Amino acid sequence: MNDRSPAEVNLYADVTRLIRRHIGGIHHTGIDRVNLEYARWVHDQGGHLCMKRGKSLKRLSREAWGKMLLGSRQPGHYKIKNSQRMAFLLRSLLFRKDIPNYSRVAVSTHSWLACSDTWKWMKSRHCKSFVFIHDLIPLQYPEYSHPREREKHERRLTNTLLYSDGIIVNSRCTESAVHSFAHQNKLLLPPTLVAPLDLRG
Repeated sequence: MNDRSPAEVNLYADVTRLIRRHIGGIHHTGIDRVNLEYARWVHDQGGHLCMKRGKSLKRLSREAWGKMLLGSRQPGHYKIKNSQRMAFLLRSLLFRKDIPNYSRVAVSTHSWLACSDTWKWMKSRHCKSFVFIHDLIPLQYPEYSHPREREKHERRLTNTLLYSDGIIVNSRCTESAVHSFAHQNKLLLPPTLVAPLDLRG
């Protein structure tokens, strides 16, 4: 592994879900748009992009993937050609190096939060994660979710509370729901930031 001192911190945005949406030609949802804006912010700060492969997070080319993922032409705005989808697929399968030790990762979707192996991998590399929790709908209103989503969302939240270094939520309501879940399950709540979404854009 490429050991780095805490002073040599790298900032990353997880774009696993965005890449999958592009490959599938799937229109962006609200979650994808939040993921996109956080990824753009990290990129604008000079940070990098990463995606989950196996249990680890892999570094992506800042230049190539920045242009492919973060531009104005998104799946929700136009029909992706098969050639473009294939380019995304092939690029995502190329061998990538793991993100460096002591990286900081902005995780703004729930894509892999249920995967304990990835959390443990990140902790073994002294990486810090800051997770955006969008909602607790599968727990609060299970009738609006797939039957399997309730148990999976419980694992997502449990892992986030156990392993993350900070949580971002979109409202006081979501903050309260996360706090209640932590209390009910006797889990400590990491530092939490309420960051309402800007709906003017």
